[in-house]
Amino acid sequence: MVAGLTVSPLPGTPDASPTTQISMLPAAGVSIAGVRVRGARSGLHRGTLRPYSRDQGASFVPARRFAQGEVVSVRVTTTIGAQRRHGLFRFRTGGHANIVLRPGPAPPSTRRGTHRYVSRPDLHPPAMQITARRDGRAPGDLFVSPVLAPGHNPPLRGQVGPTIFDEQGDLVWLSPSPRGLEAFNFRVQRYRGVQALTWWQGRLSFLGLGFGEDVIADSSYNVVARVRAGNGYHADLHEFTIDPGDSAWVTIYVPVLIHRGGHRVAVLDSIVQRIDIPTGLVMFEWHSLGHIPLSESHVKPPNAPQPWDPFHVNSIEVDQSGNLLLSNRNTWAVYKVSGRTGGILWRLGGRRSSFRLSRHARFAWQHDAHQQPDGTITLFDDEAAPRAGHESRGLTLRLSGHRARLVRSYTNRRNLLAGSQGSMQLLPYGNALVGWGAKPYVSEYSADSKHLLFEARFPRGGESYRAYKFPWVGRPATAPAVAARLRGAKLTAYASWNGATEVASWRVSAGPAPDVLLPAVVTARTGFETAIELPGGSGPYVEAQALDAAGQVLGTSGAVRAR
Repeated sequence: MVAGLTVSPLPGTPDASPTTQISMLPAAGVSIAGVRVRGARSGLHRGTLRPYSRDQGASFVPARRFAQGEVVSVRVTTTIGAQRRHGLFRFRTGGHANIVLRPGPAPPSTRRGTHRYVSRPDLHPPAMQITARRDGRAPGDLFVSPVLAPGHNPPLRGQVGPTIFDEQGDLVWLSPSPRGLEAFNFRVQRYRGVQALTWWQGRLSFLGLGFGEDVIADSSYNVVARVRAGNGYHADLHEFTIDPGDSAWVTIYVPVLIHRGGHRVAVLDSIVQRIDIPTGLVMFEWHSLGHIPLSESHVKPPNAPQPWDPFHVNSIEVDQSGNLLLSNRNTWAVYKVSGRTGGILWRLGGRRSSFRLSRHARFAWQHDAHQQPDGTITLFDDEAAPRAGHESRGLTLRLSGHRARLVRSYTNRRNLLAGSQGSMQLLPYGNALVGWGAKPYVSEYSADSKHLLFEARFPRGGESYRAYKFPWVGRPATAPAVAARLRGAKLTAYASWNGATEVASWRVSAGPAPDVLLPAVVTARTGFETAIELPGGSGPYVEAQALDAAGQVLGTSGAVRAR
């Protein structure tokens, strides 16, 4: 190790990328004076020391790649005041498996079984059905990213992409994903001190992992940043979280060859990366291989040519000390990992748990682990697939000494068993929102877990990797949309504004020409699209103005002719 310095690839990493950077984060008062990098086969590597945008650290970016399977030695010189110190660490580059991870089916797009809008015929989201809505709900809108359930017939109807619904099931905002791509993990986070929308976008593999990038958009729905994994990797769909320092934590899956039982086996390593968003540099990288024994996995190696997925990291959380809380689905365990050394501080669940779990606290194939301010751990307990228990549930667990006990369990009256995905979010008032992953439901429960306060259902064949609820104020940079239909003497205008959350009413003007329009009617907003009947003799041209609760104009559409 290097005194006063957090480095990655971490010392002893067995399968770093041949195109890896050398990432260095110094402690306070420590400066990097020099770096010398040598590969056992590739020799001395020259490169550039590139600083991070906010932290004091830097990445050494080699001018050429390393050889596969070689040991790389890194000698770092640091200064602490007037003192110079030298440190040495080594890692090995991986023998990356030459395996093509076949993409899954392209997402469908059909208008059957969807919402349809006269003013926005290009949008047709799946129709959400609200099956429960009671007092005591936390405020906010529903944030989901509907996807096709693999192999489901009939498939999900409607467009896929990051989607906001209100509590009535009406659309607030939809951004259809580009053709052939899907969106996952859509939510609200803070970036540069303000609320922002974030999601992953890319292609899926049949193995349940993704190859893409992460997106950050502002409250006007403008994309302000795209975050890509570093060191030659592609960002995976399972996690994208922004820390208080405005750096991003992402998951990565990469097939590597290892020796096991006298044979070379293709294994999917689950990797965690911290990315400096403005520069794209890698600030930290952690590999499951080298830290978690393969014997902890509950998944048996498959037959070739599919790689073995023994870990399957699916959530990342960073605590105030800089340590990580990681959920690895396929070991049935949650890990607390040192953010400095990468060592495992403790395990919750799995074959080598640091805590003795009470009978009702045990979980399997879990997702979305978080440590709450009171120290409790929340997660979504899938219990499949393959089946390990009789139903999925949201869990709150309390750690005390070396024991873990159940505090609360959130179950669905339908005894749902989700074979993949899922989430649990604690809301204001202590309520909990459970996204049922592969099952097409989202449920909000009271703080004591005894009362179902809200539930929404996707159309048949639909699912969402996670589901969230947040208060949100959207002010689109685009203009409102309007369309008009003339049927005999009856003229009806249809007004909408994708993403606008402050519209209380619509004022429609009409006239004989686009530049000769007079106010005709003001009517309250009634959902994503409001149908407005105009007085006889109006038109044929109409224009719509969106008004807030005080009657102030928020935006004005262009003038259109009735059809």
